[in-house]
Order: sequence, then structure tokens, then C-alpha cells
Amino acid sequence: MFICVQFVVTATTMVAFAAGSVPVRLDAQGLQRAGLTQYWEANLPLADGDAVRSGHLVDEALYIATELGTLFSVTADVGLIRWGVKLSEWKDPLLKPTHVATVDATGPVVVARKAAIQFIDRFTGDVVRRITPPFAVGGGVIAIGANLFAGGLDGMFYSFDWWHATGERPIKLWELRTGGPVFAAPSIYDGDRLVFASRSGGVYSCKALDKTYLWSFRTGGSVVADPVVVDDAVYVASTDRSVYKLHAGTGELQWRLRLDRPLRTAPIVAADTVFQPCEGRGLVAAESATGREKWRCTGGTTLAAHLPRRDLVFTQGKFLKVVEHESGEVLLSIYTSPTSRVVPNARNDAVYLVEDNGHVTCLRSADVPYLHPRKVSAATAVLTLPPARQEEALRPNDNTPVPEGALSTDDPFRSRRDLGR
Repeated sequence: MFICVQFVVTATTMVAFAAGSVPVRLDAQGLQRAGLTQYWEANLPLADGDAVRSGHLVDEALYIATELGTLFSVTADVGLIRWGVKLSEWKDPLLKPTHVATVDATGPVVVARKAAIQFIDRFTGDVVRRITPPFAVGGGVIAIGANLFAGGLDGMFYSFDWWHATGERPIKLWELRTGGPVFAAPSIYDGDRLVFASRSGGVYSCKALDKTYLWSFRTGGSVVADPVVVDDAVYVASTDRSVYKLHAGTGELQWRLRLDRPLRTAPIVAADTVFQPCEGRGLVAAESATGREKWRCTGGTTLAAHLPRRDLVFTQGKFLKVVEHESGEVLLSIYTSPTSRVVPNARNDAVYLVEDNGHVTCLRSADVPYLHPRKVSAATAVLTLPPARQEEALRPNDNTPVPEGALSTDDPFRSRRDLGR
């Protein structure tokens, strides 16, 4: 039986006011030597017997799913808990969430399971719509406006109109046969182009609105990891032990890097480098332009974040290793917690550690100005509002109190990022 319960979560964040102010579960001295400090931490109100299952960074939000089917939204920059929604009691896990692409960038978050797809307002946590597709969903789904794109375990790839659905039944717009079950989430690029892959080893690109064929490519094994689009390239990991770089416009092979084991995890691209997890062999770093292997970090499972001239690699044994970006030399190892996991981040220096019990910690470079309480207060005031309404809500008027210093730009501790520069 489908259950959807929204519960109110008090917006809480614990702010680090000085370097070295870290929870005892982390190696404080190691963080200090690495030039890192705790930026914020938060505690998710998990139900008794529940535990964290997965975490994903999507635009401005951290989405953290639990074993019992609750999805939490946490602001990635400040660490405020926006909401928690109990989606269902089904045992099949929540798949990778995405945001519906809209002109104003406020589209709902889309969360799929094998048997259903949910659309949730990304700011308030209100359920916008629930649909039941006529197939078993294989991987994460994406949407552009009212158009939903999803791969099925039946070997087909579909486009649906989810907004004008009749009850919970979406309107099918088109379908394509892929030759095998689709476990990988699709990607959108250049506004209206799709790329998706299947267990058959095929990688396909077509126009999103009318499935006009653009190109296809076949690897030597199954593709179960999400294709990654960065700039004009598509990066694909295959169980044929290879990671491929394809030209996004033509599908032409740019390079192929052969590794030691079948690849079932998507690559991460940051700082002109492709980071490819290779089970049993660690994390492999390669030049994105040429595919030349730069280094391997033994035991590495994923890239946690990138700092100038350094990479932060999360490893087996729950260590955070500071690695020299070009040579791969391990400069420092920091022990985290036996129950921690990392949410990969290819955008900036933020490291997001999530523990099974719902404790979330954000680490930043010690050079980043501390998270001032005024910023937290301002963020709390507009926590459930879309960006277009936030400035209006913070503007002084006769009826709306403004948090002290919320609009101030003369705080010497504020960073350029805080001021949008």
C-alpha cells in the first residue's frame, strides 16, 4: 500500500565558529593539517529502527534517503533541514533523485522507485503528483517541464507527459527499444538532447521531444552506470572494464581507458580530470582531454571534493585521503567514522559526510570564512520559498521583520561566494 506522509522538521544547523571546532568522531588534528574545518552539521530526525541508505547532491540540495523510505532535503550551503517526507513502506530503494528542468529553475524533485514515480515541491516538501508507469522503472528518471524520461527493466526507454496524467497513469509520448534493461539514469544536454544507455552496452542520443535519432555507440559490455555529460563530452563506464569519452554532438569516440575490473559506477569529472571508481582497484584519475591515467588511489571509492591542487578521496576503511591532484601522492589520511559515507561533490571544496544515524557534516577549506549566524538566520527565513520570492521576503516592510544583518554586505567574515561574486 502506498503511504505518503509529510512531517515538519525544525530547521536546525550547528555552525562552526572556529577552525578545529569538529565533532569528536573526526580526526580534528588531521583536519587542521589538511586545511579543513567543519562548516556546518545537522541531525536528521530518523524514526526508531531507521538508518540512512543513500545521499545525493542535486543543485542546491542534499537529498538523503533512509532504509524505511523517508527522503530528507537539506540545504547544501547552510545545512538547514528543509523537510522530510515518508514516501512508502516498499522495500525497493529510492532511486537517484533529480530536479524537473524548468525555465525558472524551481521545478519539483523527482524520486522514482521500481513501481512509482513521485514529484515533490523541492522547497516545501509537498507532494505535487504521483504516477504509476506501465513498466518497472530501472534507474533514475529526469524531466523537462511536463515531459518525463525513464528507462525500464523491459528493455525500453520512454517519454511520458506526467503533468497531464489521468489519475496516476501518465500519457505516453514515445518509446524506443534499447536491447536490454535500462538501469542507468539518462542525462539531458544542449537543452533538448537526451543520452541514455542500457545493459545491452548501447549508448544512444536523440531529441527529447520527438525521439529524432542523433547517434549511437556500443561498448563491449553492459552499461549500468549513469552516462555523465560535461561540456561537449559524454563519459560512459562499462562492464567491459573501460571508461569511454564520446563527443556529445556526434557520438564519436574520443578515447577509451581500459582498467582492471568491470565498471558499475559512474565516473566523476572535475578539474579536467575523470575520476573512475574501479571495484577492488581503488579510484583511478585520468586526464579528461586525453584519457591518460594519472594515478590510482588504493582503496578509494569516490571523489569527495576537489580543492586547489588537491583532491579529497573517500576510501574503504572510512578514511578521507588528501591526494595531490597531479601526482596522486597521498599527503594525509583522516579517519572519519565507521558508519559514515560521503556524498560525491564535483563542484567545490565542500565535503558532505553522512552517518547511518542521520548525522550530516559539511567540511570546507579553512580559508572559507565561517558560516555567520546572520546568514543562517536569513536562510531560515526563506527556507521554503523559491529564489524569486526570497528577496521579497527579506526586504523590510511594515509587516515582515527582517533577521538582523540578513541583507548586510559589510560583514568582514562573509565570503565572495556569500555575496554572489
